[in-house]
Amino acid sequence: MNIMIVTDMEGVAGIVDFPNWCTPGGVYYDKGKRLSTEEVNAAIRGFMDAGAENIYILDGHGPSSLDIELLDPRAYYIRGSIAASVKFMTDWKIDVFAHVGQHAKSRTEYSQLTHTQGTSYFDETINGISIGIPPIFGSGEEAFCKEALELAPNMETVSVKKGLTPGTGDECTASEYAARNTTAIHVNPIKAREMIYAGAKKAATRYLDDPSQFTLPFSELEPPFVKVVKFRKDQQREDWVKTANTIEEIYSKRLIY
Repeated sequence: MNIMIVTDMEGVAGIVDFPNWCTPGGVYYDKGKRLSTEEVNAAIRGFMDAGAENIYILDGHGPSSLDIELLDPRAYYIRGSIAASVKFMTDWKIDVFAHVGQHAKSRTEYSQLTHTQGTSYFDETINGISIGIPPIFGSGEEAFCKEALELAPNMETVSVKKGLTPGTGDECTASEYAARNTTAIHVNPIKAREMIYAGAKKAATRYLDDPSQFTLPFSELEPPFVKVVKFRKDQQREDWVKTANTIEEIYSKRLIY
């Protein structure tokens, strides 16, 4: 079994805000990368102990969420364009996806550091479905776990923190929204890694026992695929629409950084 782990940073236990923890130059950015890397390592251990053969880590946080020197050496690290990564997934026969450190999508109540792509995005859909996350396993904040299970109800999820801010924040500008959803209850990072290890191991074991129990959220959609992005009120741009015949085309021009 070959696994692609897509990482982010905002859903990691102990990550408190954007400017200090998630941004280069932030007081705690290096510590944030270490916390993120250790959660990824916990997932790698769980997957490997369950029988995974190859694990590829796609660093999905804008300025990077991982310290490659601390990363479990059994995993491969990927950084670059999503288009190239999608081709890689096909060529190298990636069987399943997992997510570590993930946050919920924009406008989600009781979530922490929530956004879609960036805080300037109001919503993003494909064929009318508001985009969340695929696969067999995901860890991050509680709101993300609920969101993921709505799209892929059989996947394993691990919640390592819970946001406490009510409301959708629709009235906010991008900068106001970035500062809005910072309050949360966090699991201790060491405990979080234990939980992630157990969840990843269980997910991989279930998949190896019966792959058919996991379904992809977009498997029943038919082309053409229409992607719509709506921006917040302070962004001087028109809503963006793209039509494609494959999901890969939808992301062909987007870079991770």
